[in-house]
Amino acid sequence: MLRSGDWQDLTIANISETGLMGRAAEPPAQGEVLEIRHRGYAMTGDVVWAVGRRFGFRAAEPIDLTQLLSASEIAARRAEDLTPTARFWHWMKKR
Repeated sequence: MLRSGDWQDLTIANISETGLMGRAAEPPAQGEVLEIRHRGYAMTGDVVWAVGRRFGFRAAEPIDLTQLLSASEIAARRAEDLTPTARFWHWMKKR
């Protein structure tokens, strides 16, 4: 991330089309304007909250998740893909 003319590392904890939550050794302050780059994809926006090492970033333009994730070789996962399948075998008793 670019802050005050200096590049710093950050970890993207989660992301959506409107922004992301990041973690950094020296997190930015609320209201600070940032540029974040990841493998050629750039986004600008401002920090809307900061707690400890974590901060919330609101993107100025919608984030193209498909483009961002394809550059990362990470696929977007739908919530229903993350939900475990119900198993009913433990409710049944042998008679």
